[in-house]
Amino acid sequence: MKKIKLTKYQKKRVERIEMLLGIILFVSLPFCFILGHGIENYPQWLLFILTLIAAGIVIGTIISSILHRFLPETKIYKNAKGFKLSHHIFFCSILISIGSGFLINECWEISKECKTYPIVKQSKSYYYKDHYLFIQKERTTERINFGRSFYQVHWKDKNLNLSLVTGCLGFSYYKYPCRK
Repeated sequence: MKKIKLTKYQKKRVERIEMLLGIILFVSLPFCFILGHGIENYPQWLLFILTLIAAGIVIGTIISSILHRFLPETKIYKNAKGFKLSHHIFFCSILISIGSGFLINECWEISKECKTYPIVKQSKSYYYKDHYLFIQKERTTERINFGRSFYQVHWKDKNLNLSLVTGCLGFSYYKYPCRK
């Protein structure tokens, strides 16, 4: 198989796209972690994350195929470490979809339901400095995390008023305080 060489102009154009994707990645990574700090408060957190990752892969595939269609040199370009441009596009689109999914789901609320839940157990992680409360929801036990000050005020065997909010993406999460 004959190896295709890129011209100087084509290589510069692809390197600019790669640099732009690096900047997007640098911005989207903290965005994803800041917005995703309350993942413990989602009862179906695994399904939520997998849905957002799948959406990111679909978006990355669309962007990558459009880019390959109009700039064919992006299909054969590899950087010094051997990564193709498609890898950067997929990773950026997954991170952006996770961060924007959290933002969209928590900004637009579809329904809110206030309930009282009994606190079953308290737990804290000394290594990560996280503080958890375990509440009894029907037949299951849910783990929630609202921070250290919340943890110090609410004790085991007490009741807790929480809102179970359903966001516009259809995923529910716990919110404190309980307001209608």
